[in-house]
Amino acid sequence: MEVLDRALSEQVRFTFDAAHAAFSSIDPLEFLRFSSYIVNVHAYDANLQLPLGDWLPCGLGNMDWPGIIAGLKKIGYQGPVTIELNERQLRKVLEVLDTATGEILNLKDLALEDHFALYAREYLDNMIQG
Repeated sequence: MEVLDRALSEQVRFTFDAAHAAFSSIDPLEFLRFSSYIVNVHAYDANLQLPLGDWLPCGLGNMDWPGIIAGLKKIGYQGPVTIELNERQLRKVLEVLDTATGEILNLKDLALEDHFALYAREYLDNMIQG
């Protein structure tokens, strides 16, 4: 946080990555105080007991996405939200999706990564709209 305090300026912006913050034992919402410097948001979920890089679709891990979206709305963030996926990990969560929302598994004509991109986008859209 001290580095950001010193480094951010009109010329230096950053991508807000809530999972990286959480893996660093920093409450992701603390980064929202730098609202005027956020130019992108990386959206994926994580289970903090798994290694960093084992990304899950938003809503399937233990990140507080409802709180993060509420915080982004509160600061008036209007920039891009990049949904990040990791196919290796995505294959591991098929069982979770099967019990959570079986309809997503019926989209057999789409690639696996597309299933999860659609799931994550719908999850985030519902919070942003709601």
